[in-house]
Amino acid sequence: MLSSIVLTSLQTDVLVGTLLGDACMEREKPTHNPRIRFDQTYPGHEKYLLSLYEIFKDLTGTPPRIYTRKPDKRTNKIYKTIAFKSLRYPCLNYYYDLFYKYDELNKRYKVVPNNIKELLNARSLAYWIMDDGGIDVFKATHLNTDKFTLNDINLLQVALKENFELRTRIIKKRQEQWAIVIPIRQIQSLVSIVGPYMHNTMAYKVKGLI
Repeated sequence: MLSSIVLTSLQTDVLVGTLLGDACMEREKPTHNPRIRFDQTYPGHEKYLLSLYEIFKDLTGTPPRIYTRKPDKRTNKIYKTIAFKSLRYPCLNYYYDLFYKYDELNKRYKVVPNNIKELLNARSLAYWIMDDGGIDVFKATHLNTDKFTLNDINLLQVALKENFELRTRIIKKRQEQWAIVIPIRQIQSLVSIVGPYMHNTMAYKVKGLI
């Protein structure tokens, strides 16, 4: 029975972290159950994507596939991605409703849940960094929050401060797009928090792990 399927604590933590990053959820109609889609660049992030597949394997119907994208309009380069989707389950409705809203034109957009402080733990933070983080020339870790509003980003900053004592700042990347920066002086704290959960191919995103 689909209704008897529940997420494990590992799946819940990883889902929260990756939904703050590049993962997305799909629901065809309001009456349908949603599914999760994980998508990463290939071959660079293949091993990380395969590790995600192992975590959610029992919720999927088919293994990851490699896709060739259309040429990039700016560079004319052709990129590949590797992706997989879960099946549709009632237990995913809660997370879909937390992370997605609709505007007056019924256009969907992703949000930060109001209860993100209760949802975000060390493992979730690690997967958020692995999924959509980076490191700058000053060796600070960035969390790319392009898709979120400033109010959403403030919620994330409060969660990082109150849950982990991580003091962050934001930088403007382009019009209406910002990133959260975990300064280099906070890196040792960050290493102790997320180190146990980082995949070895993504350790470069936190100075001190490589």
